[in-house]
Amino acid sequence: MYIHIGGDKSLDEEDILFMLPKKTVLSSYDTRRAMNNLIGSGRVTELPGGGPETYIVCTGERPAVYASGISSTVLAKRGM
Repeated sequence: MYIHIGGDKSLDEEDILFMLPKKTVLSSYDTRRAMNNLIGSGRVTELPGGGPETYIVCTGERPAVYASGISSTVLAKRGM
């Protein structure tokens, strides 16, 4: 099943490793540092639709991180 994560991007739910709410990323020093490194190296794709609310880490042919303006709660419901 594919999940629409914002903009014109949809992902196969089997490729999603985890989704982190922005508040979780900001509340942990180690997670915040890791995400800042990923952003700084250009490995995070920010999707249109406002500031990031959720970071989605994927695997597959090319590992990727997406910053979606859609909350992790809504994204999780789309995958049910």
